[in-house]
Amino acid sequence: NGKKQYQIADELNLSRQRLNNILKNPLYIGKLKTNFFDELTQGNHEPIIDDITFYKAQEILNPKKRSYNIKYKDLFPLKRFLKCPYCDRKLTACFSQGRHKKYPYYKCATKGCAYKPIRTEYAEYLFIEYLKSFEMEKDFIDSLFDNAKEFLSGKQQDNKNLIAYLKKEITQLEDKKSKIEEFVIDGTFTKEVYLKKSNDVEEDIINKK
Repeated sequence: NGKKQYQIADELNLSRQRLNNILKNPLYIGKLKTNFFDELTQGNHEPIIDDITFYKAQEILNPKKRSYNIKYKDLFPLKRFLKCPYCDRKLTACFSQGRHKKYPYYKCATKGCAYKPIRTEYAEYLFIEYLKSFEMEKDFIDSLFDNAKEFLSGKQQDNKNLIAYLKKEITQLEDKKSKIEEFVIDGTFTKEVYLKKSNDVEEDIINKK
């Protein structure tokens, strides 16, 4: 009605800061804002005003931020993905004036196209139902989980068996190395033969590890 913010605050017996906080609170459009995320999340409570009115108020309160234009995109999340089933042209976003407020719609911009505009809520409902068709049955998910668990359990057992085998091999090689040293001491092997055989055994041990 053209009144200034301070005039409205005086009439409601509120401070200007308190009124400003109320006008900027997304709680009144059914949304919540947490300290952890910048994006708004949908609440379980009924909105008091519609999104269009709320974001238009934000633009008036702070025109530099152009919050209305930014949030306008949030009202039409499927805009880039929906196509007309008749002419295959991408649907455009629009508003239809109802008795008490404006309603967001998707419509085909092709002149004379037979496709009728669709409410955003209904379009999103159909989209969610479409996504649900890709959901897997619980029994199938449980079966996948059991198979994966069995596979990983088998792999774990295989790894244990392999480790045990390699440890046994390394122990045998260590014993072999000790015997080579004994042969050098009693004169069975020359220094050259000892070095060659010892190096071969050391290489085998390293490979096993």
